[in-house]
Amino acid sequence: MTFAHDRVKGTNFYGDEVGLEIPLQISRLAETTIAQIRGVRLDIEMPTGEQWSTHWHSHYDTVTYGRTLEWPNISMKKAVFNRVKNVPVRAHLTLALNVYQTGAATQIIVAGDRLNIASGARCLNDLSQNALHCFSALKQPQPLLVMAQLPNSSCQVSQEVLAEGLAEMPASYSVLSSDDTPDLALSPIKQFDIDLSRQFVFEDRQLRLPICSGTSLLVSKPKYLYSVRDEIDLGDITLLNYLPTYPRRIVPPHQPLEPGTPSNSLSLSVPPRSSRTGPS
Repeated sequence: MTFAHDRVKGTNFYGDEVGLEIPLQISRLAETTIAQIRGVRLDIEMPTGEQWSTHWHSHYDTVTYGRTLEWPNISMKKAVFNRVKNVPVRAHLTLALNVYQTGAATQIIVAGDRLNIASGARCLNDLSQNALHCFSALKQPQPLLVMAQLPNSSCQVSQEVLAEGLAEMPASYSVLSSDDTPDLALSPIKQFDIDLSRQFVFEDRQLRLPICSGTSLLVSKPKYLYSVRDEIDLGDITLLNYLPTYPRRIVPPHQPLEPGTPSNSLSLSVPPRSSRTGPS
């Protein structure tokens, strides 16, 4: 799985860096496990034998049960990229991750435009913004994981929005930090938003979804377990294949939904996965 550059001239990156996205397959992630990516590093060996590294830089994304792809964003010096973008280079990717375990989930049914969630927080459901506007005493409840089957039969979105298709996983919201210090900067009332998003079919972008009355929310408090590095040998790759195009053109393309398919239907994202995590 790569970006198609056959109809694209040049890049839309300015300055002295480009951003690469290398899709990684995800498999056998336990239902109660959450992996939070905190950093990424790419090391390459050029055809001349020269070694080059991006060194560590931040990349924040949360991988929950049901994910099959992850697209870490990798910043690279444009001068180095232009030298080797069209020739195979030996590549090695390193991810820094925090691993969490979900706690026991509480089911909350959305009724009307008001609801209470974890730790006494109260929320107003703003359908115009596809978000819950929440208020709590002193600080935001955290860590926090909220999941829901969206869209559903009573909470649909337009077929035009879903033309690309959605991946097979629930919509989710998460905040995994666990700062217990009250925020007394301006007000004893902490305001925050909860927006439930679901991955598009290639899991490279998200769609924020409305939370309608009758929707069942599963709310849990994840527990930090440990930090770990994941070393991934990418083998020989051509860097230009992983430079995003604008508009994004990913190959091979997915099979679109049949006309008239309900907007709450799941769509197949990619062919069956192998058991190894690596580039697509």
